[in-house]
Amino acid sequence: MLVSNLENRQALLSHIMVHSTRRLWLPHRHRLMRQDIITLHDVAREPYIQLLIDDAPDSTAAYWRAHDAAPRITVRTQSVEAVRSLIAHGHGVTILSDMMYRPWSLEGDRIEVREIAATIPALTTGIVWPRLRALSSESRAFVDFCRLESTGTLPEARRAMPTERE
Repeated sequence: MLVSNLENRQALLSHIMVHSTRRLWLPHRHRLMRQDIITLHDVAREPYIQLLIDDAPDSTAAYWRAHDAAPRITVRTQSVEAVRSLIAHGHGVTILSDMMYRPWSLEGDRIEVREIAATIPALTTGIVWPRLRALSSESRAFVDFCRLESTGTLPEARRAMPTERE
């Protein structure tokens, strides 16, 4: 799940499996590609395509607000494919996670990515479980598997996760 937008963190334990940087998506040969440094204020001058899934609207608003800037939203959509297509055809730009990035639209047109000179939080995904509830042996095995897959090790905290039978 998206760990980056958990609300009641005190009641939960989590293990982050993926940190996915958010970067600027823009059409091939866009004028911003020629700049060495791109700021949010540069992006604010461009038509902005806002993805409306998961935490995208809230996280977008938060980092723009933190930099005292605002995107010029021209399109809002729940479709990542629509975002890709609109960007590839030169209808705007967006800031999204590398996890969703692909360098072409379904029509085969190029989409570029660039770093932004701003503090934009990464999208983090992982596993989450209740802090005060004992895990079943199956759930504990799943948590262990996820930890091993993402880090190659089991941390000492594993002993702090009792199973229902312990």
